[in-house]
Amino acid sequence: MNFLIKESAKKPILMSVLMFGLTLFGMGAVSLSQAQTFSLTSTSIQSGQTLSYSNPSDQKFFLNIKSFGCEGGNVSPALSWSNAPQNTQSFVITFRDEDAPTGSGFWHGLIYNIPASVVQLNESSLGEIFSKANATTGLIENSANTNVNNIAYASINSSGGRSFLGMCPPSGRTHNYVYKIYALKNNLTDNAAKGFLGGSGALTSFVNLFANKDNILASAELRFKASR
Repeated sequence: MNFLIKESAKKPILMSVLMFGLTLFGMGAVSLSQAQTFSLTSTSIQSGQTLSYSNPSDQKFFLNIKSFGCEGGNVSPALSWSNAPQNTQSFVITFRDEDAPTGSGFWHGLIYNIPASVVQLNESSLGEIFSKANATTGLIENSANTNVNNIAYASINSSGGRSFLGMCPPSGRTHNYVYKIYALKNNLTDNAAKGFLGGSGALTSFVNLFANKDNILASAELRFKASR
């Protein structure tokens, strides 16, 4: 049998092989890109959205402390995250007003050692978890979200408590807010956390996230604005 291929037949075959290879490469590139994208989303708040205190549907996410000038519902938004690295052991979630007149902004809440099995929090869940923090150690106890009990810790917020605080920008101002989530390689141990369990969100964030960057596998954020 003659296995020689005529020159005129080679071009269509080569083009088919080339296109097939490019298709596979493209599929692989898309899959790899998707696998590496750690993301944080919310069904309550959209990225880039501006929440207004004067809007009844938005007001529930604002702080409820009359002396601060806000009488909202202090509801925490629903949060969900996906595509965390496979060797993630726990998550850290922070909530911060970037425009508050302090060196690091105003820390509305910081919670860490959230188990890797947790991939979402329903609306109000984050606030409920903070409400179950031990006043001395910050350890979460008896939360309805049972998978965080006796594992996760709440840090002290910028007001000096361990509660969740909704937004409350100054009257007539619009501030930038950000939820951030960090995937950690290792949980904080008692010894590692002992020095700053009683510290503020800024101190905890510095020690855990910035001074120990090797422990951060990935991070994602949800940014939005709030006005009053």
